[in-house]
Amino acid sequence: MIPLVALSFFHHLLPESGVHQLMAPVKEALPFPTDPYFCMLIAFFLIYVPMGIRLMFQFDYSKNPLTMVMWVAGGFLPNTTPRKSIKELTEGSAAMDRLQGSHLNQLEGFPLFAAGVLSAMQAGVDPAVVSDYALLYCIARIGYVIFYNISFVNTLGFIRTNFWFACLGIQTKLFLLASAATRA
Repeated sequence: MIPLVALSFFHHLLPESGVHQLMAPVKEALPFPTDPYFCMLIAFFLIYVPMGIRLMFQFDYSKNPLTMVMWVAGGFLPNTTPRKSIKELTEGSAAMDRLQGSHLNQLEGFPLFAAGVLSAMQAGVDPAVVSDYALLYCIARIGYVIFYNISFVNTLGFIRTNFWFACLGIQTKLFLLASAATRA
């Protein structure tokens, strides 16, 4: 149901000219390339930011660099069963659960984003347009991760959901651009 809403609204809410005006100063300020493929690489790395933060809280090098420690609960987590350890860690800490949840959501959203970028590029959409949307997606994902992990109250959760909805809209728009390019 939600993708249908995104199809209906985001085609009009995210026009190419408006996104270009929004992204032009951002692109100029960034010290790295913002082509569509590099933006996919950024989005890929963003998947693992929440997991990396979670791991920083798990490792305790003072005891044994190969042993993970439950930072919040204070108990040892063996590194021999990482899925079980993650489950134990997230059950004992709301913060760790949010980090894991944002990581999993990023894993779910990346394939659709990558497919949208690749579809648009293959269909012959102007790379500058694809780049604008890809960079906007990365910025929305950063906002999503931040607000996912600080959502202690419903208002912050609402902001997080808006970032998620923006990402869904951008993914949809990339496919719509690809579709339009193949019909032109």
